[in-house]
Amino acid sequence: MAQTSPALTAGNLGIDGLPDDMGKLPHSGVIALAGSSGTAFENWRRHLVQDLCRDFPTMLVAPDALLLDRLFATQPDNHTAPRPDAWVLPSTAQSQLQEAGFAALHKDLKRAGLRPQQALCLLDASPLFTGASLERIHRLAGQLHQWASQRKAPVILCFEAPGDEVHGMLTSFAHAFPYYALLEQDGNGLALRLERWNSAQGAVFAIRLGLQAPDWADTAQRLHANGVVMQGSSAQLIYAPDELDVYATQAAVADQRQPPAPWHVVATRELIPEAVQHALGATVLLDAGSSIEFEALARMVHQLRRTHPQTLKIVVRETVGKLRLNSEQALLRLGANDVIYRELGFSRLLQRLRDLQSQRFSRQVPESYEQALDAFLPIPERGYQQPAYFCTLTLNMLRKTQPMGLSHSLIQLRLLSHASHIQAIEAYRPSRDGDLITADHDSIYVFLFACGESDIDTALPRLFLQPLAQLFSSQTSDSSHEGMLLMLGRLQSAAEAGLPDYTAVAMPGTTARRPINAQMHNSVQPSATLPRIAPATDAAASASVMGHSPIPRRPSPPHSA
Repeated sequence: MAQTSPALTAGNLGIDGLPDDMGKLPHSGVIALAGSSGTAFENWRRHLVQDLCRDFPTMLVAPDALLLDRLFATQPDNHTAPRPDAWVLPSTAQSQLQEAGFAALHKDLKRAGLRPQQALCLLDASPLFTGASLERIHRLAGQLHQWASQRKAPVILCFEAPGDEVHGMLTSFAHAFPYYALLEQDGNGLALRLERWNSAQGAVFAIRLGLQAPDWADTAQRLHANGVVMQGSSAQLIYAPDELDVYATQAAVADQRQPPAPWHVVATRELIPEAVQHALGATVLLDAGSSIEFEALARMVHQLRRTHPQTLKIVVRETVGKLRLNSEQALLRLGANDVIYRELGFSRLLQRLRDLQSQRFSRQVPESYEQALDAFLPIPERGYQQPAYFCTLTLNMLRKTQPMGLSHSLIQLRLLSHASHIQAIEAYRPSRDGDLITADHDSIYVFLFACGESDIDTALPRLFLQPLAQLFSSQTSDSSHEGMLLMLGRLQSAAEAGLPDYTAVAMPGTTARRPINAQMHNSVQPSATLPRIAPATDAAASASVMGHSPIPRRPSPPHSA
C-alpha cells in the first residue's frame, strides 16, 4: 500500500469510500463476506444487495422467508431498479447438501430459475459448510469455485456470525474462496478486514480498512471508510488521514518558544478530549504534571484510550517532576503508548513521536479505571510497622502487584555496634505510601514500593536524616520476588519467636494502623499469618551485600523511586 493518501472511490461492495478500487466486486470466482450478527452486518448486507441489484440481475438465496421480508422492507422504493429473484433454502436443506454435493445444489439453483447472467448471493451460507468434514468442504468448495469462475457475474456467500470453524475454513481454503472480507469490531472500532482481495494496485492480503459507522436509525445511510488503513496480523498502521497531527498541552511544550508549526497546542489538559474527539491516528502529547495531578492524568489517559481507535497515540511527558515507577506502569496499562522522561531533549522527543506514527496500541485496556489503577497502588501506610504486621503488609503488596510486573526492594540494614534501633527508626523519614520499616534484634528492614534494584542507592539515603554509614555496618538487598519472600520468611520466624515493638518511638504520623481490625487499601484484608517459607538457600545469596558506606549510583536516566 502506498504511504500517500488513498484515492477514495465509491464501489458496489455496499461500503463507500474504500481505497484503490477495493470496493469493486470481482465478476468471477467465489466471494466470501463474513461478519457478526448485528446492526453493522445488516447494514452492510442490505446495501450490498442494493449495489448488486443495480449492477446485475440478481438471485438471492435465504435460509428463511423472514430474512427476505426484512431485507425487502428496507430497500428503497426505486421503480427503475430491477427486483431480484428470491429463493428460500432452509438451513436443514443446506446441511443435507453437504453430503449430496455441488451437483445437487446446482440442480436446485437451476430449478429455482438461476440464469447464466445473474449474480448469486447466498445471504447466509454458514449451514452449507458448518459441521462438514474437511474432505466434504474441500470437494464442495472446490466445485463451487470452478463453477463460479466460469460465470460473468459475482457469486457471493455471506456468513453471518461466523464462528472459529467458519473463519478457519475461509482462511484455509484460499483456492476455493479467493476473495474473503470480514466485518469486525474491536478496540480500533468498526473495520472491514480484507484477508484476500484485489485492488487497483494488485492483490492485497490482511488489509484492515477503518469504517465510519452511520446513524443506525437511518437505514439509508451506508458504511463509509474513514481513511485508516492497517496491515498484517499485528495490524500495523499504513495510513490514517490525521497520522501526522499532534495535539499537545501547553505545559507539555512549555520549554519551546515555538512548537512545530503543524502541532495543535491546547491550553490545558481538560480541553484535550474535545480537541481530539474526531482523531483517528493522531498523537496526543500530555504533560505529566505534579504528583497531585496523577489521578486526573490517569483517568484522562484511560478515557482517551477507551473512546478512540487503537491507532490513536497517547504520550505522557514528564515536566515538573518525576513519575514513580508504578505510576509510569499504570499509565502504560491504562492506555498510554509511551512515557517520555524529562531528561530527554525535545529533538529526541520528536524522534520518539515519529517512531510511534506507524504503531497502534495493542494491549488490552480494562473497562474499569478504578480496578486497573488499584493494581499499581501501594497501601495507604508508611513508616514503622511492628515486625509481624510489616511482613503481612509487605506480602500483600507483593501479591497484588506481581501480575503487573512491578519491581520492589526489601533491604536489611545491619546496625553498627554503637547505633541503636531507636536512633535508626527516629532518623527514618518516609515520604511515600508503601515505604515501610521495621526491626529485628540487630537490623533494620526497609521495604521500598516500586523501587527496583538500580534505584536503591539513590532512594535509600533520602529516607534517613543521618548518613547511612553512621548507623549501619552493611546493606543486604533483594528485588526478586523469591528473594524477598525468603527474607520475609526469616523475619516472620523471628517475629513469632519474639521481637521488640518500637511503635512508641516512631515518628508521629508515619505509623500504620494497628494490626487489629486493620483496613487494607481497596478492601484487601491482611493475611492472619504469613505462609511458611523455606529457610534461606543458596538462591538467597544472590542478594547484593554492600559495604559499610554504600555509594549511591545514579541510574541513567534517573528514575523516581
